[in-house]
Amino acid sequence: MRDALNKVPTRLKLATAQVDMVIEAGRIATRMTPEFNGFLASQSGNAVEARIEEGIAAGGRRVIPMGN
Repeated sequence: MRDALNKVPTRLKLATAQVDMVIEAGRIATRMTPEFNGFLASQSGNAVEARIEEGIAAGGRRVIPMGN
C-alpha cells in the first residue's frame, strides 16, 4: 500500500495570485467564525489582531512556489 500511496500525484500548481487569494479567504473565514474568535478571546496575552495586521512577517512564513 505504501508504494501505491507514494505514486499518487500530490503536486499542486497555483499562481502566486491564487495562493494569496486562498490565504486571504482563509483569514476572512477564520475571522468570521464565532467559535474560533471566542477561543482566541479567551486566551490571555494573545494579541491576535496585532499579529493579523502585521501579516505573515509576524510569525508565519510564506511558502515559495517551486519552479518547475
